Amino acid sequence: MSGLRSALDEVQPTRGGVQCSVCHVLGALDADDSAALQEALDSHLFRGTNISEALGKIGWKVSAGSVQRHRRNQCTGH
Repeated sequence: MSGLRSALDEVQPTRGGVQCSVCHVLGALDADDSAALQEALDSHLFRGTNISEALGKIGWKVSAGSVQRHRRNQCTGH
């Protein structure tokens, strides 16, 4: 077994804790807005900053970094 593989086997992935802000918003929006957000998240046409800005316009504070982590399935909600 390689040194890195052995070291990785000894640590746990960082997950859990507070739900990510994107997961929280997806669960809190009405069905239509939640679907629109999911479509934007799934689309390569929207940057994280675009999604963050649009959410801010309707009162949600979500950073572009949070959007990107969510897209990579690296948030606490996945």
